[in-house]
Amino acid sequence: MKTTLPQTIATIVVFLTGLLLSESPALADDLAVLKANASKGDAPAQTILGSIYSNGRDDVDRDEKEGLKWARLAANQGYAPAHWLMGDLYAEGIGVEKDEKEAVKWYRKAADQGLAVTQYNLGVCYLAGQGVGQDEAKAAQWFRKAADQEHATAQSNLGFCFLNGQGVGKDEVEAVKWFRKAAKNGSEQAQLNLAICHFNGLGLGKDMVLAHAWASLAEDGEEEVANHARELRSQLESAMSAAQIVDSAKLIKELMAETDPYSAPMKSQDRESSSPATPSRAGDAAGQAVKMVKSLEFDDGGTGVDASLIRGKMLIREGGPFSDDMIEIDIKRIQSTGLTQELDIRAQDVAGGVNVTVKVIGSGDISDIDFMGNTVMSNEDLQKKIEVKAGDPVDDTKLAAAQRKIADAYEKRGCSDVLVSYNIVPSELGGLSIVIFQIDEGALTHDIRFEGNTAISSNRLRGMVKTREQGKISNEDLQTDIKLIERAFQDEGYTYAKVTEFRREPVSAKEADIVYVIDEGAKYDVARISLSGNTRFTQDELMKGIRQKAGSSYKSSFIKADEKMIQDYYRSRGYADARVETSIEDDGKNTVKIDYSIEEGGKSTVGQINIDGNVYVTKDIILHELNLAPGDVFNAVLIDKARETLKGKGYFRELGIFGTPTGEPGRKNLDIQVLER
Repeated sequence: MKTTLPQTIATIVVFLTGLLLSESPALADDLAVLKANASKGDAPAQTILGSIYSNGRDDVDRDEKEGLKWARLAANQGYAPAHWLMGDLYAEGIGVEKDEKEAVKWYRKAADQGLAVTQYNLGVCYLAGQGVGQDEAKAAQWFRKAADQEHATAQSNLGFCFLNGQGVGKDEVEAVKWFRKAAKNGSEQAQLNLAICHFNGLGLGKDMVLAHAWASLAEDGEEEVANHARELRSQLESAMSAAQIVDSAKLIKELMAETDPYSAPMKSQDRESSSPATPSRAGDAAGQAVKMVKSLEFDDGGTGVDASLIRGKMLIREGGPFSDDMIEIDIKRIQSTGLTQELDIRAQDVAGGVNVTVKVIGSGDISDIDFMGNTVMSNEDLQKKIEVKAGDPVDDTKLAAAQRKIADAYEKRGCSDVLVSYNIVPSELGGLSIVIFQIDEGALTHDIRFEGNTAISSNRLRGMVKTREQGKISNEDLQTDIKLIERAFQDEGYTYAKVTEFRREPVSAKEADIVYVIDEGAKYDVARISLSGNTRFTQDELMKGIRQKAGSSYKSSFIKADEKMIQDYYRSRGYADARVETSIEDDGKNTVKIDYSIEEGGKSTVGQINIDGNVYVTKDIILHELNLAPGDVFNAVLIDKARETLKGKGYFRELGIFGTPTGEPGRKNLDIQVLER
């Protein structure tokens, strides 16, 4: 079962681009048009702009703060995809501190509006206990909501819930039904699940032909799924007759027509009424003479196509059974890899069976070459080291040579323990391929150095960063270090301080120095501080608690403290959804002006208080710490305090306290979910 959140900011960009293209073709691509529309308050434009800045694009530098700004503006309009984006920003820690609970809150906002992907995300969160207390029943409920909207992975996960009795009653027939729906919607994991069910006789009885057909389809999935499916198919074929394998090929052809995204989609009523049982079949090959493959030959026309890659995609095997259905299936599956430009499979009758010839011309285009895991050398440097380039044919011999050249280049830099591998993946551009070189540099940190720093000593900076001497070098830690360094300088008044570069300089085969290059910029004072958007409370009330003072040096930690103070002032008085957005603008030489823009939201009181998951800890103990009752002002700060107090008592392994809309304006229920130790 999928128990991780697969969506990324890039996924949201793709989703929203498709959405915006349907509304206005000019809007999705043109950054100037996007900004113009976003500035006018257009929520879809704001959301896709937030996605682009959060992720970066070929023509747009990544700017997490700018991405967060646009995402929040759209989210404040109640736009469901923007709520999804905000959830992912918090889940991944992009532009904000990573906060799984806050991610769940935003996912819930979108899910309540019916966005299937966030309903699925909530199911994952409840199943894994990410940001909420683990609750299999609630996980199943959210999976069902998404599954009812044809979300394939949610359908597959719901099938798992029924198969294992997680959050629902165990029901193998119901499990197969949901696997079947997910498989028809293109989920290779569900196709593998069906193969396993039919192999083991779960739900609808043991059926080797069906198991073989679904396992064959699942081989087009991700590596783990494909490998498992391949092993299962091999195991099945060793026990199946030639006639059964031929029957399976006919069935695969029927199933491919259902699952192929380029085929005409089924009408929703057809999909809902279809039985979880298989397409009709009656052992067509049984009792008939089955042709066997006497030889299987490949002709690549000198284009260097790896025959083993092609063979791995084929049902036709030398010494195995043959049918015309197999040719049709194999052609379609080989073409889907993007490795071929021309393909022809022909069978010639000979004594005792057929000889099969596969004629293939490799795809003439590598659309892109990418490098992952590299810190010692840039992508540009690595590209110069290899002879393969975009536009070349996919040629495993040349790619293997490029792999060796990358390893040699690292060895010359003193990194002798580097590991280099490559993958070929189909491009979104039909018929093309992307080559990805994965590099494991393998070195430990020898020393951590800083260049350009005068305001903060190197020793002090060294104590701040996550990267440690003699520790493994991690790209994730390096990115975190950059944020920590920039915040440290910004806290000393250097408002626009940036880490402009980091270098990895090998000192031996096993060790490398990490060098951070810092542009401190000028030191700034704060000229003016203002508040905007506040209608419920006066300037004087709110300004009393402001730590950042006009006339003093800019201090980023004070800015964060002020944002929290203002937000908590509102949240303690019933405005649980209040938000503060800070803008910082130049206001003269080495001075800035700061505006705290407040989105107040509505005032709420407490509705019902629901406690779930407690067995030994009584509700009275929980309610005593909460110190709130139905009808009270919804004091979110008091709720935060109760949450921390209850966590500190050690009663619970997991604890979640959430405000849930009731449908009645100005009223929120308190849902408390616990998992006891």
